[in-house]
Amino acid sequence: MSAYEYLDEEVAGAGFLPVAASHVLDVVEAVLGDITGIDARTELLWPQVRLPDTGGTTVREVPDHLDAIVRTSSVDMGEVCAGLARDIEDGTHHTPGLGHALHNSRLIARVEQAARTGVRQ
Repeated sequence: MSAYEYLDEEVAGAGFLPVAASHVLDVVEAVLGDITGIDARTELLWPQVRLPDTGGTTVREVPDHLDAIVRTSSVDMGEVCAGLARDIEDGTHHTPGLGHALHNSRLIARVEQAARTGVRQ
């Protein structure tokens, strides 16, 4: 059994969208502000994947490609940098926590909904 196979199983919830895409969207929001609208399409480009640890193959059940157009609230980058500098200088931790993780999960659900229905969220 491969240590990586679960990443391609839909039931695991650990595929491309919940992991990689959520981190990318997190950076977008950190730099440009909250995502206020999203239009997205997903696709499965590589349905069979070679597992690096066993050399075997698995059938991928989850999308491995995302096209997204987002609208943001356009927070000034200077504000983001200033907030980070204050945290470092003051020893505070105003960085995103579990509430932000929940927000990210809901954002990925919107991406999946937009991709599945073809309707902007």
